[in-house]
Amino acid sequence: LPELVGKAGIVVDALSKKQIAQSVIRVITNVEFALKMRRNGIVRVKQFSWFKAANEASIVFKNVKN
Repeated sequence: LPELVGKAGIVVDALSKKQIAQSVIRVITNVEFALKMRRNGIVRVKQFSWFKAANEASIVFKNVKN
């Protein structure tokens, strides 16, 4: 899901062995790229929380109920 990953990951076709392999090779052979992905991941993870997810789900459930 590109909207979930943002700039913190590589989106590939889950059924494409070639795309998966190319992405893994890119990360393990390109140190600068791997460090950039790591930094982006640390920033991205701060945008999510269980509290926020539960709160948003609660709002949806309340709207569906009404």
